Amino acid sequence: MANESIVIPIEDLVCYVCDKDILDGDDSMQCDNCEISFHIKCNNITKAAYNARRGNKCVLIYCPECIIKREDGIDEKLKMVVRLLYKLDAFNQQCKPQNDINSESIKAVKTSLDALDKKIMAQKQTPKVVKNATSQHASCSFANVVKRSNVKPVVVIKPKNKQECAKTLEAITSNVNTAAVDVCSTRNVREGGIVLQCANATETMKVKSLVNEKLGDEYEIVLPKIKNPRLRVTNIPTNIAKEDIIDELKKNNEELIDCDVSLITVLKRKATSKQQSSCDVIIEVNSDTYKMLMEMHTLRLPWRECNVYEHIYVKRCYKCLGFSHIAKDCKHDQKCSKCGGPHKYSECKSRNMCCANCRSANEKLKVKIDTKHHAWSTDCPVYKRRIESLVNKIEYNTTE
Repeated sequence: MANESIVIPIEDLVCYVCDKDILDGDDSMQCDNCEISFHIKCNNITKAAYNARRGNKCVLIYCPECIIKREDGIDEKLKMVVRLLYKLDAFNQQCKPQNDINSESIKAVKTSLDALDKKIMAQKQTPKVVKNATSQHASCSFANVVKRSNVKPVVVIKPKNKQECAKTLEAITSNVNTAAVDVCSTRNVREGGIVLQCANATETMKVKSLVNEKLGDEYEIVLPKIKNPRLRVTNIPTNIAKEDIIDELKKNNEELIDCDVSLITVLKRKATSKQQSSCDVIIEVNSDTYKMLMEMHTLRLPWRECNVYEHIYVKRCYKCLGFSHIAKDCKHDQKCSKCGGPHKYSECKSRNMCCANCRSANEKLKVKIDTKHHAWSTDCPVYKRRIESLVNKIEYNTTE
């Protein structure tokens, strides 16, 4: 969301890793979980594994984020099983001949097995609630979305000549009657800028007018645009022309007839043996339409249903693991997503996990964030902060 999406021609397929077009002769595939596309070399997949996947649909290959999600879910279960196996092995070594086995030990092992089984069943039955929308791979809890407060408008005031933030704030307070405007809070930004958060849009315009009148020659006054929610709609037929997609959706879904819907991006997906060739589309809607579509979950087209998910896009680099750029534009050093070392993930031999982004945040901000996780983990504190920052710029609840 921080970077405006580029409309991709409907006949093109783009690699999720390197952001380059996937051509007919390229060795590429889709993740068997989320179905995003990528070059096999970008995802460190060997030619042998690629050929095995083509010849056997039972062979599954996942993208890095889906690998981490699957590992997060089964890691604790595997640890419990391993611990139990160690106990069973110790028991077998210590037990007496069959006719003299300690019945109390057998009962203890059986109790442990029953407890493990109940714990696994409870995890399967417990609904997973996603606290924040993550990337194009993760969905957002609608119940949490409707609770989000309205985005409070802000005014960004930046000096035309670089200076301290304190000097900018002093210039504003000394030239503008603070009693005449309703400013909720202030915060510093780069290059000596100040952000003033106001109670509503009316106060925002008032602040902009007063500051521009008094300081317009020395300062730049900007009203950042509040973003509308975006949604990903799946299973759109590829034979529908790009310019006709919105019209087709409205024609087959009367709920959308009077709604303002804009097409942002078209993402083509490879056809499988079980499914016809289709594409996903990213649309932008207002808050009311967003709530309606999130409650509906699906849209209709002739002979098919199209699932609807929230779409929040965080641009990330597979080289330095940073944000707001991709690997082909990266000017930083290589970092391992597992241990944070100066090498690729495929070359990592470390058994320890260390998130390079959290480690960097600890060094810069003098904080103590937990770094013992993979950089692509959706539970990464730095990643969650990015998501929160994007969500806070989206208007989910329009003020009546």
